[in-house]
Amino acid sequence: MHTILFNAGLLLGAMLCMILSYHFEVQAYEAVAPGMALLTIPLPIVMAFTFNYCKFGLIWIIARSRLRGALISRAVKLLAILLSLIATLIVATQAAHEPNLEKELEARRYRAEAEYRERGQELKAKSTVEESASAQRYAQLRTEAQAYHQQAVLDYEAKRNKEMDNRGRRGNFNGDRYKEYSRLLEESRTAFQAELNRLREEERGEKQAIQDRLGEERKSLAAKRETDLGHLNREDLHGVEAVQNLKLLPLLQLINEVSGTRLTPVHLALVIALLITSIVEFAPISLVTYVARQEEDDRPAAQPHPLPASEEREETSGGEAKVRPLRLNH
Repeated sequence: MHTILFNAGLLLGAMLCMILSYHFEVQAYEAVAPGMALLTIPLPIVMAFTFNYCKFGLIWIIARSRLRGALISRAVKLLAILLSLIATLIVATQAAHEPNLEKELEARRYRAEAEYRERGQELKAKSTVEESASAQRYAQLRTEAQAYHQQAVLDYEAKRNKEMDNRGRRGNFNGDRYKEYSRLLEESRTAFQAELNRLREEERGEKQAIQDRLGEERKSLAAKRETDLGHLNREDLHGVEAVQNLKLLPLLQLINEVSGTRLTPVHLALVIALLITSIVEFAPISLVTYVARQEEDDRPAAQPHPLPASEEREETSGGEAKVRPLRLNH
């Protein structure tokens, strides 16, 4: 009973190691085959489960068969270890060597986008203020023009109307002064309308100039934005502290100071991958092989078949037993 529980515990430990191996392989296959699926199931999950299931089964079969020391047994174990090492190395490298690279790159792009978006809003606000100031100024000019010409119109109208009381001999008031005041009145009205038209054209031109200047500034800002965003690439972020694993950097610095070496995060990732692979691969192989061989060794040996009652043994001249069948008397 104790042996059964002990073997079950060993197999459970082997399964836990397999689960760890499955976890690392899923992450590695996601980097190799992102977005791929098999019958709506993500392909990395299918691959990792299939490989680990087959690996466990092959180790068990090899351990209980006559292929223990054969070349195929060693090849299967080597392939399992190599596959796990590659998967673990991919995951460890992502975790140890600049794991925040994409995050920092995205953050810098976001900050650049926000900065240029804010500058674009400032240009728009500036243009709106200029247009508003221009509209207010021309409204004031129109008011002043209207006041000036309106006073002239009122003066000429009053003088012309006064001439209507001065009638000639024939009772006609349409004299020279009346005509002169009428002419001056019409000229004043025409001048006022011309002044209004001139102010409108100037206001329209000034507004168009403000909009054109805004368009040019926006084009220049967009070109500068594209240039700056184009300079934001992964190569410029290599070695930047913000993209490093800040939890592993102190350990790496300590190792370099103590050993006098210049290890990089890539070297540390390789060491971590080797250690993890040693645990998640050698442990289940050893545990499964031990349990399978122990069960085979504990199997009871086959008992020899008893001789039939119709046979009897004879001693030969050399002292060896000889089986001689009994003969029945008829």
